[in-house]
Amino acid sequence: MKNRKLLIGIIVGAVVGTTVSTTLAVYKYLMVGKFTAGTYVANENLSFLSFNQAETLLSEKGDAYLKTPIEIEILGKVKSIKPEDLGIKISVSETLKTLKTVDLNSTRLWEVFGFGAGENKKLEILARIDYDKLFSTLEKEFKLSEISAKSANAFINKNGDFEVVDGQPGTAIDKGVLLKDLKFSAKNLKSEKIKVTTFNEQPSVKKEDLLAQKDKIVDELNQTTTLVDPVYTGTWKVRLKMHQDWVSFTTKSEIKIPFLDQVLSVDTLDSATTKKITLQVNQQKLDQFVDENISKWLDRPSQDVNIYTDDKGKVKIEGQGSDGKKVQREQLKKALELAVENKIDRVPVPTISTTPKINIAEDLKEKGVTERLAVGHTSYYGSPTNRVINVKAGASKFNGVLVAPDEVFSFDTTLGPVDDTTGFKKELVIKPEGTIPEFGGGICQVSTTMYRTALFAGLPIVERNQHTYAVSYYSQILGHGLDATIYLGGPDMKFKNDTGHYILMQTYTEGDFELYIVFYGTPDGRHVNMEGPYISNHINPPPTEYVPTPRLPVGQTLDLEHAHPGFTAIWYRHLFDKDGKETKEPIETHYKAMPEKIAIGAAAAAPAKSETPATPAASTSKKTPAKPASVNKP
Repeated sequence: MKNRKLLIGIIVGAVVGTTVSTTLAVYKYLMVGKFTAGTYVANENLSFLSFNQAETLLSEKGDAYLKTPIEIEILGKVKSIKPEDLGIKISVSETLKTLKTVDLNSTRLWEVFGFGAGENKKLEILARIDYDKLFSTLEKEFKLSEISAKSANAFINKNGDFEVVDGQPGTAIDKGVLLKDLKFSAKNLKSEKIKVTTFNEQPSVKKEDLLAQKDKIVDELNQTTTLVDPVYTGTWKVRLKMHQDWVSFTTKSEIKIPFLDQVLSVDTLDSATTKKITLQVNQQKLDQFVDENISKWLDRPSQDVNIYTDDKGKVKIEGQGSDGKKVQREQLKKALELAVENKIDRVPVPTISTTPKINIAEDLKEKGVTERLAVGHTSYYGSPTNRVINVKAGASKFNGVLVAPDEVFSFDTTLGPVDDTTGFKKELVIKPEGTIPEFGGGICQVSTTMYRTALFAGLPIVERNQHTYAVSYYSQILGHGLDATIYLGGPDMKFKNDTGHYILMQTYTEGDFELYIVFYGTPDGRHVNMEGPYISNHINPPPTEYVPTPRLPVGQTLDLEHAHPGFTAIWYRHLFDKDGKETKEPIETHYKAMPEKIAIGAAAAAPAKSETPATPAASTSKKTPAKPASVNKP
């Protein structure tokens, strides 16, 4: 009987134990992917919540925190400012990724309930502060610059003399303590009032510091720095002597390390260092200069494009698909300061590009028209009206054209007839007898732009002909040496589509003087770097030529041709295939020196009676006719 009770007890105990163990195991299984008991972030209980549930909870709390104003007090002045306006950013997802969730294999059963290694996880949320935005907001709200110490300043007066205005002491905020308080507030999502500590501040630059470096400062103020347009050939000159309201001075210390033969610059001073004066450019003043002189040329938004085939099977292109561009103003400020300090006379204007949305229909994607391959861009400012009309008319002939795989594309063939019935006007064309008006003058702007697009796309150039002399329209972007002249029945511009897929052309103009040609296709990993131009072998124009003509009154003159210097322009196309193998292709262009030609009125000369007229055989049959290849349209 006693043994029977013991047996029953053992059985019951086993059943209960098994049931409990099974229950706990099932519970553990149900908790997979959830946070263990005792998990807190920013004082928020996340126990037994899934990642998504916890993220939703903390995000709502974080958003509420960012929009709830914090009271900031500086020198008795109190302002209520939202944390988001102070540059505070909350990283909920990144915080949760640092926490371990329940896993069937690695999580022990007791850890699920908050015991042992998984017990009481109390973390702060990850938070970041945008310092520029923080101190910009504080400056706007508290006018900190008005109470801060004023460093000494130097300038060159109207008489050309060097003058120095001494600095003044002021009050500064303790940025270190402020940042510590803000980070505590952000990490715990607590909108508590912050009283900012201040201290008396002495000017970092004193009068004697500037006087000691007078010669250096005078040189920097007098230096002319050329800001170079990264797209066009334009430039802007900056001489700080003419913009002295931009200039202030700060200090850096130089620590000389003789055995390393180095000089290290640091931001703090001590007895072991030598004070160095550094010129600073005011960002707001420079921005105003950019607004008035540079942005109107360079800044532009991106433009989306839709490409599809209409009911008649014709490719339609709506929009431009052009990149946006914006001047990087802070980088420009730093570049200008470095240029002045290191006596660099040319600084490219830094810009950033933004990409458009390119929507391409499925039937075109099946042909391999999937994305942009390259963009060609030229400008032709200063062109007369008829030339502008011809450029637009010529460009329109290529918009929507498809180039088949392995096709050798011919510009002349695709262009078709050039006369008054196809939208063209008479404009100047370079011919052996001079530069004269002819239908389609200016079409070479289109062939030049297409030549560059093919170059940039890495396509094989089958035929390219240069102009006889250098034409300024083609050098406004990238300089000389990348022009391509054409003439129906003569010089052509040809390239081969070796991509294995169709190439689609898009052409458009911006305003009256900007032409773009875009190639769409399937990239195969090739890319291009262009190097140049290298200009050499400069030749002055020959003496002026006077051409007598009875078409003008005797003695009256008419300019027929401007003088053009001769020179050689060399570019290199560095073509890299998908494996990174490089092919270096030289592009040499030899422009002739051309004299100025002036027509002068003269009386018609009568032929001498004894002169025998030339027979057709003598005058023409033994001469080689001028080839159309010598003809080009500027």
